[in-house]
Amino acid sequence: MIHTILKSDIRIFQIIVMSLLLGTGVFVYDFTLNYQQVALTFIAGILSQIFWIHHLGLNKSSLLSAVITCLGLALLLRANSLWVHPLVSVIAISSKFWFQVSKKHFFNPSAFGIVLALLFFPNTWLSPGQWGSTTSSGIWLAAIGCLIASRAKRIDISWLYLFFYLGGLFIRNLYLGYEIEIFWHSASSGSLLLFAFFMISDPKTSPDHIFGKIILALIIATLSLFMQYYLYITNGHIYALIGTSFFVPLLNKWIQAESFKWRNNEDFRVSNNHLNVHS
Repeated sequence: MIHTILKSDIRIFQIIVMSLLLGTGVFVYDFTLNYQQVALTFIAGILSQIFWIHHLGLNKSSLLSAVITCLGLALLLRANSLWVHPLVSVIAISSKFWFQVSKKHFFNPSAFGIVLALLFFPNTWLSPGQWGSTTSSGIWLAAIGCLIASRAKRIDISWLYLFFYLGGLFIRNLYLGYEIEIFWHSASSGSLLLFAFFMISDPKTSPDHIFGKIILALIIATLSLFMQYYLYITNGHIYALIGTSFFVPLLNKWIQAESFKWRNNEDFRVSNNHLNVHS
């Protein structure tokens, strides 16, 4: 029964994993989380999704995507006030319906909300070092992230991004004559692996065709390196992802392939009858 439920919609599995990550962060890595902020994030986010479900007549299974967005915000975004998290949650959820091309949103909602908060809201920040840079944390984050991305059939763009980003970082280290330990320290960063396996791999906001993924991964990796090591902008990954989101509809139009669709219980049953039903 549990296996059937997990198989029917990858988002259920992703919610379980992200919830475990959040719990591990709180109890093992001692995240400085405000529980009121977490509660307000979920209340505002889920109510926003319910509003859009009734307003647009959406499938109720879209609530799963809203929960994932709220978990992403709770894992990464920090603020000194109580109003930032619920406001960002509402904007992040609503961005999926405000910014669309061909009825498909192109901003990763969690990343969009985080960038908006960092640019316009006072006393907000990310905690890129909260997962540490140890090899052990890097391995298990990569392992579970790899599992989710592979089940969502977007593991390729995660590895492509890491290939281009770490390749560029390795060449930079060689050019500057740094010790190899500096490279490994950056390569095992928890925030880098979280981004690669939980954010850029979002199947709804990444290109459909493999060539589109290669192009986008190369652009994001190059921009990330430029912002982080030449402009000294921290969290360059997320800025690069949002800044290049406009390319995704263009790439999907230029290099066409079958679009990704979430598969929920109803869709799963129908698809077994060889019918194509949109989620």
